[in-house]
Amino acid sequence: MAALAARTEGWAAGLQLAALSLRGQSDMAGFVAAFTGSHRYVLDFLAEEVLERQSDQVRAFLLETSVLERLSGPLCDAVTGQTGSQALLEQVERAGLFLVPLDEVRGWWRYHHLFADLLRARLQDEQPGRVAPLHRNAAAWSEEHGLADDAIRHAVAAGETTWAARLIEQHFDALFYGRGEGATVQRWLSALPDDLVRSRPRLLMAQAALAADGGNVEEAARLLDAAERRSPGAADEPFEPSAGRAASLLVNIPAGVALFRARLAGLRGDAEGTAASVSRARTEIREGEQMLDAITRWYMGMAAWLHGLLPEAELELSSSIAQMRVGGPGFLATRLSHVLGQVQRAQGRLDAAVWTCQHALEITAVPGQPTVPAAGAAYVGLAEVAYQRDELDTALRHATEGIRLCRQFAYTPPLAAGLATLAWIRQATGDSAGALDAIGEAERVAPGTAVTSLLNPVPAQRARLLLAQGDEGAAARWTEECGLGADDEPDYPREPGHLVLARVLLAQDQSGRALRLLDRLHAAAAAQNRIGSVIEAGALRALALAASGEEAAAVAALAETLTLACPQGYVRVFADEGPPMAALLGRLIAAQRTGQAAARVP
Repeated sequence: MAALAARTEGWAAGLQLAALSLRGQSDMAGFVAAFTGSHRYVLDFLAEEVLERQSDQVRAFLLETSVLERLSGPLCDAVTGQTGSQALLEQVERAGLFLVPLDEVRGWWRYHHLFADLLRARLQDEQPGRVAPLHRNAAAWSEEHGLADDAIRHAVAAGETTWAARLIEQHFDALFYGRGEGATVQRWLSALPDDLVRSRPRLLMAQAALAADGGNVEEAARLLDAAERRSPGAADEPFEPSAGRAASLLVNIPAGVALFRARLAGLRGDAEGTAASVSRARTEIREGEQMLDAITRWYMGMAAWLHGLLPEAELELSSSIAQMRVGGPGFLATRLSHVLGQVQRAQGRLDAAVWTCQHALEITAVPGQPTVPAAGAAYVGLAEVAYQRDELDTALRHATEGIRLCRQFAYTPPLAAGLATLAWIRQATGDSAGALDAIGEAERVAPGTAVTSLLNPVPAQRARLLLAQGDEGAAARWTEECGLGADDEPDYPREPGHLVLARVLLAQDQSGRALRLLDRLHAAAAAQNRIGSVIEAGALRALALAASGEEAAAVAALAETLTLACPQGYVRVFADEGPPMAALLGRLIAAQRTGQAAARVP
């Protein structure tokens, strides 16, 4: 009944007619899902009681404007080739002919869905040759007035798929990078014939961008190969992106392809490959292509991050954000701010990460308007820091808002991060089942397994959560499936997995193997001044020393780690280790009281 009411928009006569149609139907749910104005009772009623009673002028107007999902006077004039449409629309509304106003000033209307179904069916029956020209007129008017979605839909309906393809290319940058509306781009592309998409390098690049956002590295690489093969001919076709050449990635195909390859290399954890592809892109970028130049800085920052060179990464990412803010897309700058916040947290600078997230919220804020979806990534970043500081109510508030907003766009890593943070909040508050639900959803929306752990920490977080809940076997199996070993040399892109492995070894009473691994991880992090890693590895190293019976060394290691962690408010990195850490903290407090601790912890 709810579905039927929605389909008939609560129209009493429509509900009654639908009920008549339902008689004798064996599959009622299927019937309701397919219920349209073409069903016999609705068709007969509307045709006989409404449509046939109109004057020839009104009837022709209704049929010809039925191709539109929304109507205005100027648009109807353009579609029908007549004048006076505004007056006709007002006349149709006064006559109660199923016209629904969409604003308060009677500027836009739409037909009741069932009435529109009837009109379109009748137009197709009576004047099939008129349908395509009407859509063509609607596409032209919509393009002229900057209504890209309407223009593309009408161009496809008119059979003008090449025109639609060009429109998608022109508006891709503004929609995908400017507003983060990947789902709309996907819908546009799916409306085109596959062979047309495969023939146009810019559309292949758009598909590659969608695949990369979903973490589908191999599919994105295949699409880039195809784009590169087809790019020579595309240079002859004029291209003027709606966002402007300075804010476009598609404006320069060779540079764009090289940058996409840099991104894919980064997702795989290949810092050298990332830097090499960025260098190739820089040789192709022309004067005034500001967006492309900003992205080269982004990916150089990514390469530095993968190498563990965090100050260099922060510098490149900050420069990229500054460039993007100068007339560039706010969504992309906010998305990049989340990455910058991750780098700052890796440095142990939680205050800086908070400032970055707050700054990103300022970028997206529009006075008097609701919070835009792009702000979701910033709220997730704030939640991550608040959780680490054990400010659980604040963390939950930010995570809830971030998740809500992040669900509204196709780029999923911030959503996955928000759900993972929610899982740990629930775990910390005693909701083990809710924690598993949240981390399970995080894993479903996170990038694919080809993405390195540093850029996709959710699988490691899930294994760590399972271990915290006592499922040692599941966590151990995950480390084995990832090919992680206690004798591995430190590899920063795989560090999240190695830290999980250290916890597994501790749970298996293999403190000696855990300690040797943690010694190497701790030394590598300290050598690069990656304080976030130094704190986490240091906390685990203290536990490993305690488990090995080296009591004094364990207390000293914990004191040293707390000295680093306390100024920035770290709490959960210790608290989440549970009873073993609580016991060791107790011994540290006792040692301090008796003057035996080597360092005083604030």
